[in-house]
Amino acid sequence: MGAGKGIAIVGAVIGLMSVLLSFIAPQIFSWYRIEISSMGITGKIYITGIGTVVSVPAGAPIGGFAIFELIGGILLIIGAIVCIIGAVKELKAAGIVGGILILLGPLLLIMDLLLGLGEFTEVLAFLGGPADVNALWGSITIVGPPDFLVSWGIWIGSFLALAGGVLGLIGGASV
Repeated sequence: MGAGKGIAIVGAVIGLMSVLLSFIAPQIFSWYRIEISSMGITGKIYITGIGTVVSVPAGAPIGGFAIFELIGGILLIIGAIVCIIGAVKELKAAGIVGGILILLGPLLLIMDLLLGLGEFTEVLAFLGGPADVNALWGSITIVGPPDFLVSWGIWIGSFLALAGGVLGLIGGASV
C-alpha cells in the first residue's frame, strides 16, 4: 500500500470516528459545546457530528437537530466512503472529492456559526451575550442574582473532522 492510500484511509477513518465518538462520548468528542454554570450547577449542550443536540441534564429546553450540522455530517460520511473507495481503487479524483466532502462537514458548522445562520448564535444572544458575540468560542458572565457563567466553543470532534478531511485530501491527491 502506498503512502497516499494509507493517508487517505486514515483521514477517512478519523473523519468517521469524529462522528461516531461524538455520539458515544459527547462531553469529550462533540463538535460544539455550550456550558451554563450557576451556584455550583452546570448545564451542558452538545452538538454531535450529525447535528443532534444532547443536553445534560436531559430535558433541557434545547434539543432536536441542527440542520447545517446534519448536512455536514452526512457530507462527511459520504466523503469518507468516497475517499476510501478512491484510495482502494487508486482513483485520484475520487480521493480528492472525498477529502473535500470530509472537510465540508466541520466547515459547515463553522460557516453556520460565523454567519449566524443557525439557532446557536440566537441561543448565545438569548443567554445574555451581545449581538456581536464570537460564536466560535468564548465565555461571558451574566451578572445578577444569581450570577451565570456561560462558555461555548467548537469542540474536539470538529478538530478531528478537520484533521481527517485534511489527511483525506492530501492522501487522495497523492494516490
